[in-house]
Amino acid sequence: MSGDKILTIKRKQVQTLIDRGFREPEIAAFFSCSMDAIKKRFAGMFPRGKPPKLPKPDDIRKIRQLAALNCTDSEIATVMAISVGQMSAWKAEIPTVAEAINDGRNEGNISLRRKKWQMAIEEGNPALIIWESKQRLGEQDRQNIDIDAKVRGGVLLVPAPVDPESWAAAAAEHQRRLEEEERKE
Repeated sequence: MSGDKILTIKRKQVQTLIDRGFREPEIAAFFSCSMDAIKKRFAGMFPRGKPPKLPKPDDIRKIRQLAALNCTDSEIATVMAISVGQMSAWKAEIPTVAEAINDGRNEGNISLRRKKWQMAIEEGNPALIIWESKQRLGEQDRQNIDIDAKVRGGVLLVPAPVDPESWAAAAAEHQRRLEEEERKE
């Protein structure tokens, strides 16, 4: 093989390693040569500036845990010490990151639902039982109350209910007062 073909093959290998996030020292070790040789031979192939941070398996685990706590992408990025743009890039370009976020949020929803169910059924929390019934069974609070109210001087006069007996007594008293006022006029 000629020297040009070997250089072309190695250029492709170097580019593949760069794409996978390897840096000069790691590539030099891979080819068993010095960093100076890598820099001279493959000058211009390495991206300028700091290489983008790629998530490690521990990062993926942490992302999943944060998503389970219902953290936003911005909050996850802050904990991971990356920008929101980098977080978006990870989600778009690295399937395991998007899966970790989706799976984590689903796990968080399941955990919340389990706790809510436990509080409603096992601990007998009436408010949660009613709420779950409304959500799952389509039950509603409906109160149809007929009020015989009158408007006097632009004010709607309605007695305030306390209980059925008090309501009836208040309504009778209100009716009596209205009749007295009508007689006086």
